[in-house]
Amino acid sequence: PLRLAHRSLRRPLTLSPTLKINISPTPTLTLSRKMSNLPPLAPDVLDLAKGHPCPALLPHEPMAAACEATAAHLRSDGLRRAQKHPRPSNLKSVSLNYATRPGSARALTALAGFIDRQCNPEPNPNPNPNPNPNPNPNPGAGPRVAPGSLFLTNGVSHGIDLAVTAFARAGDVVLVEDPTYFLSVGIFQGRGLEVVRCATDAGGLDVENLDFSLRSGPLGDALRAGKRIALAYVIPTHHNPLGVTLSAERRRGLIALAREFGFLVLADEA
Repeated sequence: PLRLAHRSLRRPLTLSPTLKINISPTPTLTLSRKMSNLPPLAPDVLDLAKGHPCPALLPHEPMAAACEATAAHLRSDGLRRAQKHPRPSNLKSVSLNYATRPGSARALTALAGFIDRQCNPEPNPNPNPNPNPNPNPNPGAGPRVAPGSLFLTNGVSHGIDLAVTAFARAGDVVLVEDPTYFLSVGIFQGRGLEVVRCATDAGGLDVENLDFSLRSGPLGDALRAGKRIALAYVIPTHHNPLGVTLSAERRRGLIALAREFGFLVLADEA
């Protein structure tokens, strides 16, 4: 069988015909310091330490074309604006200057359109830049995506840190899958959150087990003692490192629990 190695685990994962995965997690912060000193992996082992995609799947040609177009824009329009408005206060529209906090309005508009096309086959009849997405009149389709509902970050770790800053406080509980993305635990602990690992199975997060724990298990006891669950951090699609995708039924169950018990679901779709 193909051997997979995730360097946040003590030994490689072996994918057998029954897809059984044997894991033994170790402390995240200790391992992150040691990862750079690990010996090279054997040729038949795929290194999953950083989650790099296969180079063949990356959009080389579109990215090259975009870079060429941007370079041409900098040489023409950017230089023209710089010569016309030499004062720094007048250079807000130059490509190399700072953007707004949520990100470039042009980029957010393009991203909103892309996400909307992926979720909805019908074109949006009423594009709206407001933060609240437009309701979708088509039954079964996703909500319309508005640029104002999006926020660009410098990667998933930055996004996690911003979410924790905005929606949690030291001493709160954060629920994570066991196992989870190996860098996330260090971010949560660095913000003073109490990390509670939740059981997983072949389908990902065991929502039924989480339901029991919230009502009658240790999590329920913690809630009754005054603890606050701020977030449930999950990786619902192509879980890292399990590789599973959470079913629609389990996703609906998790959302129902979040609404009932008052915590937010932080879905890592990176």
